[in-house]
Amino acid sequence: MNHPYDKSFYQNGSRTARLSAAEIVPLMMHLTAPQSVVDVGCGTGEWLSVFKSSGVTRILGIDGQYVPQEQLQIPAENFAAHDLGHLPLNIERRFDLAVSMEVGEHLPTAEAGRFVAELVELAPVVLFSAALPFQGGVQHVNEQWPQYWVQLFHKHQYACIDCIRPRVWANENVAFWYAQNCFVAASKSTMHRFPRLQAEFERIGDGVPALVHPLNYLVKVRQTMASRA
Repeated sequence: MNHPYDKSFYQNGSRTARLSAAEIVPLMMHLTAPQSVVDVGCGTGEWLSVFKSSGVTRILGIDGQYVPQEQLQIPAENFAAHDLGHLPLNIERRFDLAVSMEVGEHLPTAEAGRFVAELVELAPVVLFSAALPFQGGVQHVNEQWPQYWVQLFHKHQYACIDCIRPRVWANENVAFWYAQNCFVAASKSTMHRFPRLQAEFERIGDGVPALVHPLNYLVKVRQTMASRA
């Protein structure tokens, strides 16, 4: 991928990511109790840092070599440089949980299916979030409604469970893009290993409705009004 990301880009996103992770990570710990987590598109590692503080013993962050090493929130040995625009990742290890937060929209449409295939190869459970149409952001080339990603996970027999958004929708510490977009994808054949997640699946079912967060809506309204002023 081309990468217009500099130190200020990561500095601006670091606090928001950490605050959001501090609210969402405990939910994932409760649902799946992972001992190993891989974050594909980890940036400077805020999400993994919170997972590690929560008791996860093995972490790996994957992102481009352009990520400033001095800003990493995880040990350098837990970071692997890889251009996500060039798949496969060639990671031989398996993890309890894979994380990919607001990454899929940065990849070309032609790579979306391969990207999801990489995620499901890494773990039986995936915490996933990707930008909606017109959400906006730096180098968003494939913004899609949730069903787009749900269908890609379904090809691998992964159910998509909308069990995080209702718990953080009104949480002011969670950035609207995470509250709006995140869901859990889990292998149907191994979900029994995670009884709490299995219970959520049985309660909610398989699917992620398209929802626009009020804060996202207000941002777009203000932008429209400003352009007309």
